[in-house]
Amino acid sequence: MVLVALLAIVAALAVMPAGDARAADTGWTIESFNAAISIDRDASFTVREDIDVDFGSLQKHGIFRDIPIEYNFDSTHNRLYGFEAISVTDAANTPIKYTQSRNGANVELKIGDPDRTISGKQSYRITYRIRDALNAFADHDELFWNVNGPDWGVPTISTTADVVIAGANPQRTDCFQGVTGSTTHCLPERGNLSDALFSATRTLQPGEQLTIVVAIPKGAVTEPAPHLIGKPKNAFEQYFEFNPVTIGLSIVALIAGIALVLANWWRNGRDRVYTSIYYLSHNPEERTRPFFARDEIVVEYTPPDDMLPAQMGLLLDERADTKDVTATIVDLAVRGYMTIAEVEKTWIFGKKDW
Repeated sequence: MVLVALLAIVAALAVMPAGDARAADTGWTIESFNAAISIDRDASFTVREDIDVDFGSLQKHGIFRDIPIEYNFDSTHNRLYGFEAISVTDAANTPIKYTQSRNGANVELKIGDPDRTISGKQSYRITYRIRDALNAFADHDELFWNVNGPDWGVPTISTTADVVIAGANPQRTDCFQGVTGSTTHCLPERGNLSDALFSATRTLQPGEQLTIVVAIPKGAVTEPAPHLIGKPKNAFEQYFEFNPVTIGLSIVALIAGIALVLANWWRNGRDRVYTSIYYLSHNPEERTRPFFARDEIVVEYTPPDDMLPAQMGLLLDERADTKDVTATIVDLAVRGYMTIAEVEKTWIFGKKDW
């Protein structure tokens, strides 16, 4: 059992998501995180992230950038953003190796050379395009965007964002900082000019994020519409859908199953009784015992069917014990197969015996 438990632990560690392993990634800082967002007329937008980090003396291959693209929408749907990676470079515009994968609700960019380690100050310039992320309202459209995401395991000293709308000026702006769901405001600036600037008022600790809101004049972009996908179904829901037809059929099947079980019990499962007093008549005919019948108790003074004591003892408790042997000895004596006689006291036992 110990070996099985150890193997289970090893297997669990082997399949643990990369995000869990990075939760303990400490010892370095993000010096600055700036996102420049350019909203196009087709309601898509391009994001360029300038991320400057300081690994200190740590030897690292690079960073992970997790970008949330899937959110809960309603009881049956999730909302999915379209994502397209454009480039990953350093501050000198030199390309940096990266791989893209899906990590839960995020797109994960694993940035860095797996065959080379780096340390000290490093710069990353990440550019990507997002679709189906704007929200539509009656009098305006809206960008509601999580700038840096909640998955960094290290502090971010400076976090800023700059939003530009093609051919229009922002109507209103707002921003929030802190853990998911925080209502603490940050600093939106220049909301009535051609772009909107946002800045966190303090260092963001691991798990904290900067969220910005920009109201876009109606008609400045194509009417946004969310891209919805079905929520993942569990093993049961993959084969059974809950709707009036399936629920009705399930109820009918349940009632029919219970009816079949009761019918089978009524015909074959009820107790059987002899039609006469068997030990007097030895008539083997039987009938189904009436449902509410109250049978009279008939005392028999001999074993049923002349069964021997050992047989009866075995049937009663399903084992052969000393009492069955004693009863057999007495039975053999009663039937004349042996004689039981009292003997005098002996020096061995000190009492009478038989």
